[in-house]
Amino acid sequence: RVVMAGTIDSKTKQTLKDIANKLRIHSINSTTAAGTGHPTSCCSIAEVMSVLFFNTMKYTISEPRGANNDRFVLSKGHAAPILYAAWAEAGLFPESDLLNLRKIDSDLEGHPTPRLNFVDVATGSLGQGLNCAAGMAYTGKYIDKADYRVFCVIGDGESAEGSVWEAMAFSSFYKLDNLVAIFDSPDDNLQIGKARVVRKSDSDKVTVIGCCVTLFEALKAADKLAIDGVNIRVIDPFTIKPIDAETIRSNAKETGGKIITVEDHYPEGGLGEAVCSAVACCRDITVKKLAVQEVPRSGKSAELLEKYGISANCIVKAVNQILSQ
Repeated sequence: RVVMAGTIDSKTKQTLKDIANKLRIHSINSTTAAGTGHPTSCCSIAEVMSVLFFNTMKYTISEPRGANNDRFVLSKGHAAPILYAAWAEAGLFPESDLLNLRKIDSDLEGHPTPRLNFVDVATGSLGQGLNCAAGMAYTGKYIDKADYRVFCVIGDGESAEGSVWEAMAFSSFYKLDNLVAIFDSPDDNLQIGKARVVRKSDSDKVTVIGCCVTLFEALKAADKLAIDGVNIRVIDPFTIKPIDAETIRSNAKETGGKIITVEDHYPEGGLGEAVCSAVACCRDITVKKLAVQEVPRSGKSAELLEKYGISANCIVKAVNQILSQ
């Protein structure tokens, strides 16, 4: 079987939408069966994978590493379950195998490895995929002198890595028109330097600012505190440099000048210090910083959040402390 690029009419478009949804379902089912993984990172690129694997890329199922095949590099390797789903949907192996994700006797690991016959590059370390893809594209154009193309899907977070932009510069310099870099940006209308208030009421007593995992802990803390009649405002800063000083200041003033920052990071040079700098010119604003205060170690997520004082329970305690001062 050879899959070739083609035009997208209304029927084909609907077919690709249906395949994208099937890939989402496979990803969710496999990560659920494994009890681990990144289903949301998979779901955000479902349409991309559907269009690439079932309407754009040239490859043969019987020979996934065929010399004339287009190449695919999943730089955001933690989305491996949807890569596996795409190949299963294409017919390379049974869909039932997807439920063996991350099992000790399965080659469908948490990140793609070349142990699999459809993976050219191991992509566990973010920011490296485009470098490899650029090298493959250079080889194809100038050494193999072949017409295959190289497709690389890059996560929005890793796109900030210098290595990604060095690869872009390399590709531009060598005119690698056989390389297609696709940046996955699932965030909804987020802007650099613009924070977002994700929880708010007219009776908020404290502003809590968190990033990524600590943002979710802050929201859980808000639910716990609300049971006792204490409301807090929760802010996602999105970026730390630049930081949205205006939003932080205005919300702090609306919540009695009380701010708590929570970060899974050392206190030096992180979110807390950025917020302190943002409000340094303001009177009557208190900032309490929750951060990792010692060299961390491995463990389960919930255990580590508690151990280092940045869990929902720790945020609840910090809110009660700052209100009692």
